[in-house]
Amino acid sequence: MKKTYFKNLFRDIKKSLSRFLSIVVIIAVGVAFYAGVRAASPDMKKSGDTYFNKNNLMDYKLISTLGLTRDDLAEVRKQSGVTGAEGAYSIDAVIEKDKHQLVLNINSLPDEKGINIIRMVQGRKPENAGEAVVEEKFLKENKLRLNDRIVLKSGNDSNIADSLKNTEFTIVGTAQSPLYVSAQRQLSSVGNGTVRGFVYILPEVFKSEVYTEIYVRTVSTESQNSLLDDESYRNYTAGIEKTLKELGFSRSEIRYAEVMKTAADKLNEAQRKLDSSKKEAAEKFAEGYNQLNAARDKVSKGWEELKKNEALFNRKMAEGKKQIADGKKQLSSAESEINDRKKQLDDGKLQLEDGKKKLDEGEAKLNAGKVQAAEQISTALSQELEKAKELSEANPLNPVYAYQYISLKNIFEKDIKGKDFDSMYNALKNDNMLDNIKAYFDMEAMKSDFDKSAAEISSGRQQLATKEKELHEGEAALDGGIAELEAGRKRIADAEAELNRGRQEGLAKLSSGRKELEDGEKEINENAETLKSEEQISNSKIQEAEAEIQSNKDKLNDIKKPDWYVLGRSANVGYETYRQDSDRIDNIGKAFPMIFFLVAALVSLTTMTRMVQEKRMEIGTFTALGYSRAAIVSHYLIYSLSASIIGSLIGISIGFRLFPPLIMNTYGTLYAVPDRVTPFNANLALQATLLAILFTCAAVMASTLGELREVPASLMRPK
Repeated sequence: MKKTYFKNLFRDIKKSLSRFLSIVVIIAVGVAFYAGVRAASPDMKKSGDTYFNKNNLMDYKLISTLGLTRDDLAEVRKQSGVTGAEGAYSIDAVIEKDKHQLVLNINSLPDEKGINIIRMVQGRKPENAGEAVVEEKFLKENKLRLNDRIVLKSGNDSNIADSLKNTEFTIVGTAQSPLYVSAQRQLSSVGNGTVRGFVYILPEVFKSEVYTEIYVRTVSTESQNSLLDDESYRNYTAGIEKTLKELGFSRSEIRYAEVMKTAADKLNEAQRKLDSSKKEAAEKFAEGYNQLNAARDKVSKGWEELKKNEALFNRKMAEGKKQIADGKKQLSSAESEINDRKKQLDDGKLQLEDGKKKLDEGEAKLNAGKVQAAEQISTALSQELEKAKELSEANPLNPVYAYQYISLKNIFEKDIKGKDFDSMYNALKNDNMLDNIKAYFDMEAMKSDFDKSAAEISSGRQQLATKEKELHEGEAALDGGIAELEAGRKRIADAEAELNRGRQEGLAKLSSGRKELEDGEKEINENAETLKSEEQISNSKIQEAEAEIQSNKDKLNDIKKPDWYVLGRSANVGYETYRQDSDRIDNIGKAFPMIFFLVAALVSLTTMTRMVQEKRMEIGTFTALGYSRAAIVSHYLIYSLSASIIGSLIGISIGFRLFPPLIMNTYGTLYAVPDRVTPFNANLALQATLLAILFTCAAVMASTLGELREVPASLMRPK
């Protein structure tokens, strides 16, 4: 019976395969939506936690209205629960781009293993004070590139040079920061108040003696899962936050005392400098009056010295003019002699060039004759060889013709063919064949003529070489004379220039001396007036300084005790908005996918009700044969259960792979969280599967039990 039971079950599935698959598909869709959308929120939180842990996001940011000192940092590190603390600097500044001001957060670069580690996207980190890393998104949105330069400005009435040692930077890299994961940024007090991006520079570029903030880290299981388990994280950090706030009270008192002491010390130092300046001013003015009297004596002596120098200058100028005139006369005589020698050399060069031209023409004619002779010999012997070949072939039994053909062929191919005249002659001579071709050409006579011509050309070239050498020697001697003449000219020109320069310098010095004496007299009179005026101004400044010191003493009493703020991760706009958005996805995931399960339940109810009604006669037969209600219900329950399980497996495999990445990519336009963590969520998979089985099996049991209320006889008749 058991075998028949399952055989009938498989037959029902096979016959109603489309109905079975429809249940599988609707269950798969419902499970995919439920598991996928529900998994998106924890996956977003795990991705955020992974990114924040990898980059060591701070748990707390400490700021104070009077700044934070290294002693503050040391005390923070001693607190219970604090696993790391790091001082940092930051200011807000603007850059100008396309006539618009863009507000930027300027931060000090954290250590490689510090807190709030940045993630490099392009390029490298800054290595000197003139380099910076900017936000990747800001770089793309404003069409900037690596190696571009940006100039920072304060964006208000203050001077940014008071805060930074350098205001111009080269972009050497782009990065993402865990402090700036959201496109939404905190407001700024500079520019238009809207922060467009962040910049990281080396800490030593900041001029501040105190930190603008201290970042605190509390590494624990709760902090590593701060998004995934926000409540546990808040409970865990509540005690640490309280400790840090209590520390702030004591450190604020210490900081206030330090500031007051430093200010008081500066005021005392200013008073000491003012007293010193009073004494120094009195001594300076006394010395000034003494210098004026000494200057008047010096000017009087200067007029006497000027008259002596004028007489000496006139005598030296006359001597110099006479020496230059004598030198010019000697140069004129030497120039005439050099021109005569140059004309002789030019005539010799023309004769030499004409001789070379004639020899080159003779040599070309000789070479052409050899080429022509070689071509004639080769052509003539080639024709004779053809004739001997024809006679030999015409009289094959005549040994004389055969011998002549073979002998002539050997001479032509070995000693004549493809050779120039000299090669032909040498080859024939070496093979003792000159006499054999004498009947055709007198090679000895031709060789003798060619050698005679070559000897004449060689002799001519030797004579030309001798003449050319003589010309070069003459030319070298001429060049020496010309060089000596030019040197003489240069000496005369230099002497004349030196004389003129000396004359100009002398006149200038005399004029300058006269003017200097006149100016000196004028300056002495002016300095006397200036000294009196400066004495009055100095006394006025001393009075102003005394008033300013008294004003600063009054301001010192108005300084308030600093406020110490402890800001957790929730105070960071990017972190908090990301957490809230992931919670919103979780709320959507709890309600929205249930619609698909209700649809699946309705479809399953309709489908199984129709199937049960179609199987009324079969159910009646099973009842009549003694099958229990449980067995009959199990038949259709197994049918729907198998469809639910198959649909659930398909839905889980699709939902986990499709929806979390899709939702996170959608939020990727709003948040810079590069890590995508989408693990398999067994809990959600089990929930989705149980819900699918519950809905479908409940529908099947309701429809089957409804039919089983009737008696077998009624069931075996059509409804």
